Amino acid sequence: MQTIHAFCDRVLHQFPFEAHVPAGFEVLEEAGGNELLNRVRGSVLLDAANEPASELGRAFATAVAAASDKSLSEVFDEAVRARRNLRGLLEPGGLDRAKGEIVSALGLEARDTLGGIEKEIAFGKYLPRGEWAGVAAALQAMSGNARRPIG
Repeated sequence: MQTIHAFCDRVLHQFPFEAHVPAGFEVLEEAGGNELLNRVRGSVLLDAANEPASELGRAFATAVAAASDKSLSEVFDEAVRARRNLRGLLEPGGLDRAKGEIVSALGLEARDTLGGIEKEIAFGKYLPRGEWAGVAAALQAMSGNARRPIG
């Protein structure tokens, strides 16, 4: 008699090649996993802080800006929980594919530029200048990212 975890552990150790796991692997318990995650998180933070102009440094700055009402720790925990969903971004062409999906979901074209989008917002039919003050007041009454000044 054994638990399902013990059974799976035994099968994986007997057939590591077929299961696509390294031979002699060790099961990471929750406490060990949390310790490893904290160590890696600290290492990533140090690397990002030491090289703010690097890709990692810029990603870190984006994460800090996106955190708004959450702690940075919560943002990292959320990213770890969603790691399976994020794996596709690391595949060749993954970022370009995601960018295309976002552009499509927002009803934009790949050739659209930030300047063009800003011009459409400022002078387009969707938000006439006469309504800007009311929208600004409504955003100021909100919390989170909407409340922060732009720029």
